[in-house]
Amino acid sequence: MNSILIGCLSALFLGIADFIASQNSQRIGSLHSLIGMLITSSLVITLYLLFKGTFDDFFLWKNIYGISMGILHGILMAIALLLFFHALAIGKISIVSPIMAAHPVFVICFFILLGKSPTFLQMLAITFVIIGVVIIGASGKFDKFSQKTPHNLNKILKISIFSSILYAVALIALQHSALILLETNVLWLGRFFGLITVFLIFIFRRNFTFKYNIKWWLIFLIHGFLDSAGLLFIIIGTSGGVNDAILIVIASTFPVITMFLAWLILKETITFIQKLGVLFIIISISYLSLFTKI
Repeated sequence: MNSILIGCLSALFLGIADFIASQNSQRIGSLHSLIGMLITSSLVITLYLLFKGTFDDFFLWKNIYGISMGILHGILMAIALLLFFHALAIGKISIVSPIMAAHPVFVICFFILLGKSPTFLQMLAITFVIIGVVIIGASGKFDKFSQKTPHNLNKILKISIFSSILYAVALIALQHSALILLETNVLWLGRFFGLITVFLIFIFRRNFTFKYNIKWWLIFLIHGFLDSAGLLFIIIGTSGGVNDAILIVIASTFPVITMFLAWLILKETITFIQKLGVLFIIISISYLSLFTKI
């Protein structure tokens, strides 16, 4: 498959997965929704690794650092996704999804803190994302939805931004782990230890009820498959000799798919000012994603 097709499939799968996440989180809560997705996602990636025969990487002592970074990735990723699902449950998909997808901004910001110098275009893209978020935040004063909802826009923005920051740190941990382990193995570690993290939160809240019928498990399976496949397309595609730049830029536009589904199915609308802010963010992350890969 060529890079354009792989990028489109990744964007399609991840976009639909985020839409399903929003609907599940609204119906059964963000914690239950995330547990269901992580269980099925872990299963899908486990089957893939068994088929490829790459589990042996985990049993080499020299890989302790890589495994440790993979575990850290999973813990941070789980918390980031839990916040993201919560934001999707209480906010507009068309606003929450692009902000979460802006995590490449924070990855580059962390690199700056470590002494690395960004290029002019990277700084310009970061500025565009900041402008986009500020525009969306300021638009709450003129948005009737934001004035009526019990969860004000600023609160939703804060949750979305914090989720994006945590996901960025999780991504850095993944990149460090992937220097030693295969990226597909790191992805499995992330899902497995992310699931453990969420289960611990589940137990801490003393909410042990997780009983769903076959219909819900089918939804969880579809959600987990789409999420895993979308990420695997990026990993496999960029390691298979195709054009990395084209694939990653196309895949990073997945919030457009999520927003389209919100408009088509939920009839969700956002103001012109908010559309402008979202446009700033999506254009910027399409460029910045070249430097973060997932």
